[in-house]
Amino acid sequence: MLTIGVLVGLLLPLLGPARATRAEDPPRPISIVALLSTPERFDQKPVQTIGFWLWEFEESALYLSAELGRERVVTNAVWLDLAENSIDPAALAKLKTEAGKRNGIYVLVQGTFDASGRGHQGRSTPGSIVSVVRLDPWPPPLPLPPP
Repeated sequence: MLTIGVLVGLLLPLLGPARATRAEDPPRPISIVALLSTPERFDQKPVQTIGFWLWEFEESALYLSAELGRERVVTNAVWLDLAENSIDPAALAKLKTEAGKRNGIYVLVQGTFDASGRGHQGRSTPGSIVSVVRLDPWPPPLPLPPP
């Protein structure tokens, strides 16, 4: 008769290698299409995505494309909640200015997805990205060639 210890020893390798998840692990990149189409799948999970960011008075949304953003098609956007973030204030101010001057810019954003978040005044977005820890222009600037 097999003991429980022997049984566990035989079955444990079948479960695959164990992987410890650390809070510092970066989120895997997720398409904004995935966030828009299946928001419940990413609820309260760390996400990293790229989209077209509009920043202006009462507007902070990440759209699927520049065209959809400029037409304000909010069903193809997630709200970008910058109220509680850990971004350098000077860098954030610079990005806001750039986005305002150019009527939106593409950005890479990293934060936590909240499927219940609807943005400013309950807009119809399929969710919000909150607790933003990264907000960078996309594509990143190319390095200058050596002199």
